Formats: sequence, structure tokens, C-alpha cells
Amino acid sequence: MFSYTLSKPAKVTGTLRSSTGRTAQVLQDRVPARAGTNSVTWSGRGRDGKALPRGAYVWEILAVETTGRAVRAMRALSLR
Repeated sequence: MFSYTLSKPAKVTGTLRSSTGRTAQVLQDRVPARAGTNSVTWSGRGRDGKALPRGAYVWEILAVETTGRAVRAMRALSLR
């Protein structure tokens, strides 16, 4: 499970990327989210439905407010 906090409501895209920047899985795609703490559950699988291999990944959140202002945050993670 991944958690993130928004100061204002926004549409959120959550993407898991490989260490080379390739998209491994899109967990949310422009999903409306409220201000406060939100979370998304991930199955551990990639876009092809197979379990992702061990290694380094980046969890990326892109939040876009109704005004069009966008904020991006990234966090490194390791699958073991």
C-alpha cells in the first residue's frame, strides 16, 4: 500500500517506474482524490500481470488541481 497526502483536492496519477524510468505499472490514472491522506493498494504485479522482479523502483505521484497547477513527488523503493 502507498499513501500520500494532499493539501487540496486533485486528480492523481500514481506510477511505479523501474530504475531506468520505464513504466512498470500505473496504479491510478487521474483519479479524483480528497485533501488529506489517501492510499492506493498495489498487487506487486506489473502491467502484464506478472510479479515484478526484485530491484529498485520509483513510486511517482502527479497531482493536478482544478486550476491546472501540478505537483509531482517521487520516492525510491526496493522490491526484495
